[in-house]
Amino acid sequence: MQIERWTLRETQLSSGQLSSGQSSGRSLPLSEAISRTFGSCDCGYELEEGEVASSFTKFDLGAVKLVRYRGRGTHWAARSAEHVRRNSSDDFLFYLPHNGKVTIDQRGHSSELCAGQIGFLSTRQAWRGKLEGIGHGSYESTHIVVPGAILRSRLPGIDELAGQAVEIGDSLQGIVSGCAHAVASCPATDDDLGKVLANIMLETLCSIGEYAAATLPGGVRSRPLLRRGREQVQAYVLAHLTDPQLSVAMVAERLRVSQRYLHSLFEGTGWTVKAWIKHRRLLECRKAIQSPQLKHRTLTDIAYTWGFSDFSHFSRGYKDKFGRSPSQDRPAAPSSVSTAAAPARPRGACPARKS
Repeated sequence: MQIERWTLRETQLSSGQLSSGQSSGRSLPLSEAISRTFGSCDCGYELEEGEVASSFTKFDLGAVKLVRYRGRGTHWAARSAEHVRRNSSDDFLFYLPHNGKVTIDQRGHSSELCAGQIGFLSTRQAWRGKLEGIGHGSYESTHIVVPGAILRSRLPGIDELAGQAVEIGDSLQGIVSGCAHAVASCPATDDDLGKVLANIMLETLCSIGEYAAATLPGGVRSRPLLRRGREQVQAYVLAHLTDPQLSVAMVAERLRVSQRYLHSLFEGTGWTVKAWIKHRRLLECRKAIQSPQLKHRTLTDIAYTWGFSDFSHFSRGYKDKFGRSPSQDRPAAPSSVSTAAAPARPRGACPARKS
């Protein structure tokens, strides 16, 4: 595990010494330090009387990076469209304030958050963030960086959450804070423990992402977000319909999401995950049953091929869905006209004359 520590301390001009209209300053050292972790961006502070100070400690856990940020005054960071064009970073940033206030802006969303909330930003698009101590006091926050590809493999449509904040309450706040504290206490030479802590952090963040997708109102719990997640689930189901072990639990385990999240993806569709799996299996069975090319296969064989393990259960479900039993849906065999052969006439015999 690699650890980087950085400190900035500057004494600001008093308000009487500021030139007209001067309200904020860009700090090149701060910009360079933050860009190494959060992608290319500009950083600075809002000019106030007194001292502006900041420090951070970055823990590089491989795929996951954790930053403990402390400071006094008001600090900002901004990733512009030009930064995005020059630096094709693709990470997700999670903002978790412990005290003070954080403001994030992205995709037309602006969110203020404090302790008990978590904010989402994506480095694929322009963003702006600000940290400030309440009443010009100090602030402390944890920032977690996760590659976008890893999160999208678990939570399709996670980009819809960018610029949003979600209430996670004391329990989840305690879990993330506890994990961050464990990382800070982990010996730098213990790479194995670092990997374990990274996995715990990743699983926790994915759970928070699921929770956010299921609970945030309107614009975030949106049709595009749910549709993308649902399409991933449906693609997996269609690729494994023939597996008799296919179930809600199996899908959740293989896609590494919770069953609750799976069910939330199908809300409002008229289907449950289990019902949709059965629906698709029955459709495939019906196509096979009605195919003249497959008339040599038994009904039981077709049912078992498409993941059913009980023919009676399959037959009842089939009739409930289509209004006909499987045997009634099978194409009738071609009718054959049988004609009785005329008895052979003895050789040399003449046909009887009609009288």
